[in-house]
Amino acid sequence: MKGYLRREETNAAILHLPDFYGPQVYISTFQNALNEAASGKTVNWIGKADVHREYVYVPDAMRIAAAVGARAEAFGAHWCLPGSGPLSGREAVDIAARHLGRSVKLRSAGLTTLRILGLFNRDLRGFLQVAPDYMKPVRYDVRKLEGLLGPPQMTAYETGIGVTLSWIASRR
Repeated sequence: MKGYLRREETNAAILHLPDFYGPQVYISTFQNALNEAASGKTVNWIGKADVHREYVYVPDAMRIAAAVGARAEAFGAHWCLPGSGPLSGREAVDIAARHLGRSVKLRSAGLTTLRILGLFNRDLRGFLQVAPDYMKPVRYDVRKLEGLLGPPQMTAYETGIGVTLSWIASRR
């Protein structure tokens, strides 16, 4: 196409991340769930509560992004950054409950529910375009990244969620 550069021509390393969370994160679907848990609210989970998806702790993502950026051979290619493994909404809420020392309620919303709510919520209507991606399991294939950097060292959800909840509490 005229006027567009192919990725190889940009000489950029393009990084793909799963949904993210952590200190200094203000908006993401997973961060929103942790904010709700920390506030004593019912966690609103997008998709079925037992569907496993990957989430990346932002300090891990930034460390890996810097390592990719330091490698000349990384440029002109796409790279998938891993999360800390599969995690369901139910598991995330259980981890948050342990750190908060109290039960945390969970409410999951499928596409039909989101579409109905979108009739009344303009922000949600914009999200509906990508909502189907939140209904299915997500697991990134990071073999290519491992070939470049070796096996990534990722923060366990138990630790990352705990640190994130502490950060959220410190802002109140």
